[in-house]
Amino acid sequence: MTNLINNAFEELKKVQWPNKNQTFRLTIYVISVSFTVGLIVAGIDYIFSEGLSIALVK
Repeated sequence: MTNLINNAFEELKKVQWPNKNQTFRLTIYVISVSFTVGLIVAGIDYIFSEGLSIALVK
C-alpha cells in the first residue's frame, strides 16, 4: 500500500500544472461551451415540447 502511495506522489510531481493565464482561458472556454450546449438543449426541448403539444391537441 505504501508503494502505491509513493508511486502516486511521484506521478503527481511529473504533472505540468497550468499557469494562471491558461487556467483563466480554459475556464472561460468551459463556461462558454457549457452555456452554448445549454442553449442548444433548451432550444431542442422547446421545439419538441411545442411539437408534442400541437400533435396532442389535434
